[in-house]
Amino acid sequence: MIDKYTLERKEHIKNIWREKLYPQLSQLDFLDKNLLIKVRLKFFKDLPNDFEKLQHIYLLLDDIQAILNGQVDSLVPPTIEANLYAILDIQ
Repeated sequence: MIDKYTLERKEHIKNIWREKLYPQLSQLDFLDKNLLIKVRLKFFKDLPNDFEKLQHIYLLLDDIQAILNGQVDSLVPPTIEANLYAILDIQ
């Protein structure tokens, strides 16, 4: 049984993906479209029900948005692809 807070986080993550990130990422020519499809399917069929895992996915999405906005403050900046693969790896 999923608690209300976890369910709300799950829906919030789906909304971020659907409304903000997917439209932006699908326009990037350099991004592997098959990877994008796999991640999209995960968001609609296979998101975990564990709050900590959902929080990790949320942070990865936040990183992707920062990359898209050019706001990465790291010596070794993460890539969009690395974050997408990390999302796929979360069970």
